Amino acid sequence: MDEEQYDLKKNINTKLTMVSGTGWRGSAEAFRIAWTAIVVLILASILDPIAFGLIGMTDALVQFFNVFMTMGFDSAIIQQEKVNNRILSTLFWLNLLLGVVLAGVGTAVSPLLSWFYQDNRVGPIFIALSMTFILQSFAVIQRGLLARKMAFRSLAIVDILATIISSLFAIIVALRGGSYWSLVVLQLGKHAVMSLGYWLSSPWRPQRLFDLSTTMPSVQFSGNILLYNLLNFIATRSDIILVGRLLGPEQAGFYLLANRLIMTPVGQVLNVIMQTLYPILSALQTEIAKVRETYIKVVVATFSGLAPAILVAGIVGTLLIPYYLGEQWGALVPIFLVWCFGALQRIVMSRLSILYLSMGRPDLQWKYQLVSTPVIILALVFGVRQGALGASISYNLAQFFTSFLSIYLAFSLIDLGMGAYFKRFRYSLAALLVALAVGTGFLYGVGQFAWHPLLISGLIGLGTLAVYALVLYLLDPFARQLWADARSWLPKRASLCKSGKEI
Repeated sequence: MDEEQYDLKKNINTKLTMVSGTGWRGSAEAFRIAWTAIVVLILASILDPIAFGLIGMTDALVQFFNVFMTMGFDSAIIQQEKVNNRILSTLFWLNLLLGVVLAGVGTAVSPLLSWFYQDNRVGPIFIALSMTFILQSFAVIQRGLLARKMAFRSLAIVDILATIISSLFAIIVALRGGSYWSLVVLQLGKHAVMSLGYWLSSPWRPQRLFDLSTTMPSVQFSGNILLYNLLNFIATRSDIILVGRLLGPEQAGFYLLANRLIMTPVGQVLNVIMQTLYPILSALQTEIAKVRETYIKVVVATFSGLAPAILVAGIVGTLLIPYYLGEQWGALVPIFLVWCFGALQRIVMSRLSILYLSMGRPDLQWKYQLVSTPVIILALVFGVRQGALGASISYNLAQFFTSFLSIYLAFSLIDLGMGAYFKRFRYSLAALLVALAVGTGFLYGVGQFAWHPLLISGLIGLGTLAVYALVLYLLDPFARQLWADARSWLPKRASLCKSGKEI
């Protein structure tokens, strides 16, 4: 029984699997993004910036511990051609032990965290959030197996339920005066429901097997991911640590909320697409031409779809943020606009890990990060002197320029030149610039009328999106082909959904 094999799918229909996977998970993420945005706005209207700042300051160390918690066992399961029960059970017990150890260490160091931030509220928050390490440890292997099987529907359903249940509990706690504890409940509830959902969705159960010798390829693969995650944490989390330590919880609250309003939904969409793409590219890893073309098409299509939404968010955010959140959040608008730029560049330049992992070269990730991390930290040290806005600008600019090295390394694995890659975005960028000009004109034109800000924002958003779609359709043959493919895939996907099949 311990030698039962779990092979990686090889004979897959790339287009149909990608569309089905992103369809299931994309629909879930579309719901989760809209739901999360509403929940964040509701919580922001109930809570003050300090509550968000305290969670952000604490969350930085939680994410550091998560580097070890998510060291890549699930990615190793997806990438390897064959795994068996002995390997899976060993990885499960290792992960569970790691979760318990991290929760214990988190509890022990919580007083130091209060001392570092000079705020006694931070330590108890961190103790509570440390429990997420144990919750996560129960579900890493199950999640990896579901992704390996390309069971995208099951993953989507679990994510939706976790989002709804945890956010409802968080709002109840906030309304009852729970302050920042409502944000703690949000995270604990999400991990608890997700762990339970993955267990119910996956038939695999751990056995009393533990053999480190059989897991060495997985551990080595995961070790490279761990090194990258450690360096990436320093590069991507040092911003909130510096802002919180040097500028206080209020500025940290501005910085964190601006980031979450745009980067969280964009990141969720990118995660869905990349998590769907990863097992596909892993199955195709020996066919470089297919990997290259599939990756380019997916990223270009993603940018073409998300870029106008980010543009609209930036334009209408200047109206809606002050109206709905009040004067206490007035400094949020320019910071939010900076992060909109960061979201655009992240789509094009910052989701290259999928290539490193699927091609079996996670070591290149941490080698790149070893160079880029000091540059990002130096930029932050300079930018934080100018407040949360300065930190946002310096961080995103540093990420933009250092990403070129990562692009060079990743594209060397699939024989792709940077010039050929960026050329594929020319039509989307042209349509985006035209839409930006038109949307800005709408803002200064329609915005002068004494109408409700939501109505004005809706008109501006629809007009901007319509202009973008029209220009892109006229310029880009790929966009026209995508539209034609979508029309042909929808009936096929509908018939598969009716039959209840996983693709």
